[in-house]
Amino acid sequence: MLDPYPANWAKDALAVNATSKINGEMLSDFEKIFNEWSEKIEQTLEEAEAEKKEDKEAGPRQELEYWKQRMRKLTCVSEQLRSKNCRTVFDVLTFASQSTNDNSNRPRDKIYLATSKWRSIELRVTEALNEAKDNVKYL
Repeated sequence: MLDPYPANWAKDALAVNATSKINGEMLSDFEKIFNEWSEKIEQTLEEAEAEKKEDKEAGPRQELEYWKQRMRKLTCVSEQLRSKNCRTVFDVLTFASQSTNDNSNRPRDKIYLATSKWRSIELRVTEALNEAKDNVKYL
């Protein structure tokens, strides 16, 4: 679901904490990728909500199947959020938003808002996943 960041930035991304320098081009790419990931995840969450609203006449079996399918989707999203790719991009952007030594000429506020949005998305995914797990367990 979530595309990995370009491999050519792997070395630079790992060196950010050690060198305190952020490649401006890498930061721009990461910001773009990060925003794409956010949109995809939000879209997945909204689609799952829409599926539930459309099927009001569902019986117990369909209800259970809905929650099982939703749990599988959200588990996949949650695992991707914890993946090394996502963590690396998030960590680089967080470092950039908090860095006082910013040579990249990027607006830190914009990056900070993106990382804050990401945290809220992670929270929504966690809450939705917990809801799905509970419903599967008790249905």
